[in-house]
Amino acid sequence: MISAKKKNSFCDGVRTVVFHKSELVETIASLHSLYAEKSEKLHSLKNLEDQLNDLAPSVKYSLWKYGESYAGWLLIMDIATYISSMHYEETGETYLTFDAAMKEYEKIDLVTYLNIFLGMPALGYERSDAARWLKDPDTMSSKDIKTIGQYISQKDVKIFIRNIKELKDDLQDLLTIYWNDVFKSVWNEIELSLDKTIDSANYECSLLGDVTQYIANVHSSIKVSKGTIYIQKDVPYMIDLDHVKKVHVFPSTFSGEELLIDTFDESLVIYYNLNLMDSKYVGQQGKELCKIFKALGDDTRLKIAKILWGAPATTQYLAGMLGMAPSTVSTHLKVMKAAGILTNKAIKKYVYYEVNQEALAQLGQQLVGYFKES
Repeated sequence: MISAKKKNSFCDGVRTVVFHKSELVETIASLHSLYAEKSEKLHSLKNLEDQLNDLAPSVKYSLWKYGESYAGWLLIMDIATYISSMHYEETGETYLTFDAAMKEYEKIDLVTYLNIFLGMPALGYERSDAARWLKDPDTMSSKDIKTIGQYISQKDVKIFIRNIKELKDDLQDLLTIYWNDVFKSVWNEIELSLDKTIDSANYECSLLGDVTQYIANVHSSIKVSKGTIYIQKDVPYMIDLDHVKKVHVFPSTFSGEELLIDTFDESLVIYYNLNLMDSKYVGQQGKELCKIFKALGDDTRLKIAKILWGAPATTQYLAGMLGMAPSTVSTHLKVMKAAGILTNKAIKKYVYYEVNQEALAQLGQQLVGYFKES
């Protein structure tokens, strides 16, 4: 079973998942949303736009130029998630204030800053490569520039490296102005939503009991198969599951359906609006209802329920019907049984699963009753 040794972190014996709440990460996430002009116009984004009216034009321009030059603030996001992840490693704390993050920002040496900013670990580079480029940018090959140029203009790569200290200092000043003049008041409005989301994510992990399965469930663009994590993005890549010992998750009110991934050391960073159900503030009956709807809110589990309606079957039979590995089907069955949707019984050496029709028949009545009591 998954166990909690530190607040908002869980280990299944092999891997640990950590849920972060970072003022700096969400600050940069808001800038990415503004730069990308997201079509979904999240409620948080409207609140943010209202706060921008009084910001000095020169500051607005600088914010826009950073977005234009550095992948819509996503390269800078990697720095922020790295700071929070390292803070957790040192303190065990998952909440990091903006001021505390800025103190950690100041401490980052330039080799580490370059390594993380350019996403070098995810591109197959070593820290020694960052040190070499920092000492002499002309040692970069045309292939290096082309690879890094996936995220930053190729003609600007060497200029960026030569001026990295000035950029680091300037960025700190700019983010501090933006936080104090704009985002601090927005944070006060969205903090409770983040708390609820993290609590729901904790609840889902305890239900699944498997960090690998949790990774696979987070987003449709993440696939886990045969010991490999497949990330389906504009620049797709694969991660050996054995190389992932920690998963750092950053819930957000700005990311919408967007999935952002980074890797460093033996860690996988996932920045995503998890859209998980709130279970902290709904009471015990609400938690039980959330468990049922979570179990049914998946295409595969819905198919399983339909197959098993009035017709008991084994894991092996379901695997054949669905074209899935028995271990994958077994994980789905575990979630459904924990929610009370399924029952099972052993006949000789086989275990048969069946839908608990009575529980589902009462579901609508229970939901109406819950709303009436709220």
